[in-house]
Amino acid sequence: MKNKKQSYRLFLALSVSLILFPNGFTLGAPENLDEIFLRKERLSQVTWGPSLLEDISNNYTWQPETLQYRDVITGNEVWRFSNTPNTLGGATQDISITHWSADGNRVLFHSKRNNQAYPLRGYVNHGGISYISIAGGGATLENQPPNPTYWKVIAYDPSYPEWKLGNYYESPSTAWMLSNTDGSRLKPAYGASAQTAHSDSYVLWSPVLSDVLYQGSYVNPVNALYKVTVSDSIIANSLFIDLPASVTRTGLKKGISGDGTKVLINDVYNGRWYVATVFPETSKKLETPTGYDKQLNFDYYWGIAPSSWAGYHDQFLSGAQNGIDGIWNYIMPENAEGSWWRARLLGSGTDGAPVHISDQTPPYEWGEEVEPVNGVGVGKRDPWCPQGIVPDTECVEYVSHFTPDRWGHLGISTKSGNFPYGTSIYDMRNHKYGIFGGEKAFTGVNWVQHHDWEAWSDWSASSGAGVLPNDYLQDKVMTQNYTDVNSQRILAHTHTRYNDGGLSGPYQSLTRPVQSPDGTKVMFNSTFLNQTNNEVQLFWTVAYYPYPPEIKLASKTNEKIRLSWDFNQGEIGNPNHINPRTYAKRGWPHEINDRPPSPREIKEFRIWKSTDKENWTPLGKTSYSNCKGENECGTWTEESWNFDLIQANNTTAYYALTSIENSGLESGSLSNIWKVTIDDAGNIISQTEERAYPANPGNKSNFYTASPDFPESVSFTHKKSPAIVDGQYTLAWQAPTNKELIRYYNVYAEDGDLPEVVQQNKIASVPATSDYEDDGLFSFIDWAGNPDGSTQYRVTSVDYQGNESGIITPLDTTPPNVPTGLNIL
Repeated sequence: MKNKKQSYRLFLALSVSLILFPNGFTLGAPENLDEIFLRKERLSQVTWGPSLLEDISNNYTWQPETLQYRDVITGNEVWRFSNTPNTLGGATQDISITHWSADGNRVLFHSKRNNQAYPLRGYVNHGGISYISIAGGGATLENQPPNPTYWKVIAYDPSYPEWKLGNYYESPSTAWMLSNTDGSRLKPAYGASAQTAHSDSYVLWSPVLSDVLYQGSYVNPVNALYKVTVSDSIIANSLFIDLPASVTRTGLKKGISGDGTKVLINDVYNGRWYVATVFPETSKKLETPTGYDKQLNFDYYWGIAPSSWAGYHDQFLSGAQNGIDGIWNYIMPENAEGSWWRARLLGSGTDGAPVHISDQTPPYEWGEEVEPVNGVGVGKRDPWCPQGIVPDTECVEYVSHFTPDRWGHLGISTKSGNFPYGTSIYDMRNHKYGIFGGEKAFTGVNWVQHHDWEAWSDWSASSGAGVLPNDYLQDKVMTQNYTDVNSQRILAHTHTRYNDGGLSGPYQSLTRPVQSPDGTKVMFNSTFLNQTNNEVQLFWTVAYYPYPPEIKLASKTNEKIRLSWDFNQGEIGNPNHINPRTYAKRGWPHEINDRPPSPREIKEFRIWKSTDKENWTPLGKTSYSNCKGENECGTWTEESWNFDLIQANNTTAYYALTSIENSGLESGSLSNIWKVTIDDAGNIISQTEERAYPANPGNKSNFYTASPDFPESVSFTHKKSPAIVDGQYTLAWQAPTNKELIRYYNVYAEDGDLPEVVQQNKIASVPATSDYEDDGLFSFIDWAGNPDGSTQYRVTSVDYQGNESGIITPLDTTPPNVPTGLNIL
């Protein structure tokens, strides 16, 4: 089989390498995932599904589907997050909609896989009305489901085409899946109020409560907002806020404020908005008992007027009650070239609707309830650039795929007024397009498409091809810092719509990047490891590693040395916006008066010790309790931390720190290094900062390169129950003694021989946290091995710094074939 793989690599090299890697000819499959690409030929024939991979006895938990690899161009860490053959395994629901919980520990995403917790369901057209006529039905949309005259609910049947193909199903008929970010505890959202995803029901994770999200429901009562609480073992919903009986379908778009206090609820069929206070829960309230008409009184002088009301192309809630700008609802009326507007949630109009006062003469008194963010369209009218678009001015061009930041101050979009398209920042508070002076876009990748800025960070995310429009095969995920026009850098190549040369595919096959709460990770969609562009899978890549804190002091406490540290954010009333050790330098929620936001995704700190500043040993860990339980994200009660340690008398030692996320990511660089000298009585006689805090704390510095211990008792078996079909192999291994240092296990495969431990042979990366019994025993089913029983495997362990173990020869426990056709003499 080695000859087959070598031939396959040469074929791939000749066919795709010159396209994918124009700067260098590279043998092998994209990202050197040769074994995965070789297996693509088998995917249409494999036996796979919940009966094999879902554990009913453990809350319907699925086997992890993760695979870690390095982008061959950038060297960046990338994770495939979902893995399903012949169907959509996972996808971001839309551009710029967060799928991460407030602490970054969990991900909620939609998938078209079946499961054993509940059936997939969809509304089926049985009244003879087409999707086209429904879409043109206007604001009331009375002919949409669940109107029983035209629609009925049945269990999902893949023989029914979706609306895009045959006007039958309400698209998409997909299940919500919940997983930890490291890939463990993957399960259907069996206890959620809405178990299947729809285009008008988005993920609304609370940004202040770490394990809470808000949903509507498709079963009675439908006229309510639900609170869904999740944990490692439980998914439960409770009716949170009642809505009027006239609401027969509750929709939630990108409608939760950055401080988690307000939710905007969409009455889908009646075209009304309801405003609710959801946090703090003691103040929960429906602020608009009857709702108000979504069609606000825009002045289309500032943009092209729609021929008829058709809703909004996009909509975001942004800002905070105690921020400089407060909370705004950013909306783009649906038309060919619409301007963006922003509206307060409550106003002086009918039923509490915000109202726009028409004023087309400077200085524009619009009433501070509804106002344009920019102006485009006929004559390119722009209230902040009356002459229209003029070269080298701060005039607003068409704001394409716009996303506001959490503060409601800046927005990220695609510069589209002149070629080439690039990533640009728009100052919504001061109405300045291109905050870099003469430069209107970041230097870096052109022909960008989608963006996200949902992290409490100065960094945002974008995707784009960099060469020609719609050349999706060249798509990349980037990150950039709004304070530096030259900061944009490529994180990973997404190989978008790979299976037909990047030409076509469903909308959700586009990259559509999504940031994690601290911005350390960017999620994206891709199909390049599957057979068709309909089989979308989720991936995430590292944007920067979690920042370490900064050591401030060593002191003597109860015969021990106590290290103390913080994130250098300043004090209440005296914030530090110059050099905090946080992802944003601005204050939160008030950019000027408050301190920069503390990290949300960190789980714990690791303390490191050295005697020579070069060779480091992990000493211990201590927890980071912000963004957990009663300590809400964004209202920090922990501001400094400490760790007690023992240092021998008459010695000098060096100490440093790293941060570890819930995701398993650990700082790639050490904090500042603190030197401590102890006398013969155990007293501190000197302490100094031996090395300053790193200039680029999110970078990887390889300060620790010791290999971890390898896993023990590795074995593999072909056709072992329950994996009894040809091509199904069951692997087993035991964690090493120091298992607390292991982050995940890599699985390598080769047909006909034991595989080399190289990326070309990697097929899976199993998180160490999937040891749910905490007994150190692991098993993994490979359902895409060679049906002839020839596939062999190796398993390695990987620590939190990315160091990989050596190997142990695995035991093939497959019983020998019983000979047939023998005559007994």
